[in-house]
Amino acid sequence: MAVKTIRRTEGSDAVARARFAREARILSRLEHPNICRLYEYLHTDELDLLVLELVHGRPLSRAIAAGLGDAERLEIALGVGSALLAAHSLSVVHRDLKPDNVMLAEDGTVKVLDFGIARRVLEQGEAPLPAEGRQSPTPARRALRADRAQGAPWRAPTSSPAGAPSMR
Repeated sequence: MAVKTIRRTEGSDAVARARFAREARILSRLEHPNICRLYEYLHTDELDLLVLELVHGRPLSRAIAAGLGDAERLEIALGVGSALLAAHSLSVVHRDLKPDNVMLAEDGTVKVLDFGIARRVLEQGEAPLPAEGRQSPTPARRALRADRAQGAPWRAPTSSPAGAPSMR
């Protein structure tokens, strides 16, 4: 097991504690082999903690630095995609997906970690939760906003008559 904590002190940040509780609520809904499992959320006046699955392995960032083959990259992409599909099917958006938040377990399993700033997307007619504070977007997050996206949409390759991939 791995333990993630927030120690409460006088004047501690209520927004951080609310975000921590939101992470616990979100993870409690997500049960998928490519998402780090939450076992328990405990909180007292002095301490909040998440008891999580311990993933033995290395972060994707380290694997990228060491070099990955095409087959490895494909397996990682499929694992991350499967985790995101499971989260999105429950209206959860991770919002902080990066190589440091993906672990490659020793057994080859890909695990998406750290749903600390994840959000549920409201369904039509669903009431919003009370405000839990907003995080200022980083330059990278601002660049990813849909209304600022630039470039041509990507289309999946299709096979040409000669069998070589062709972009149509």
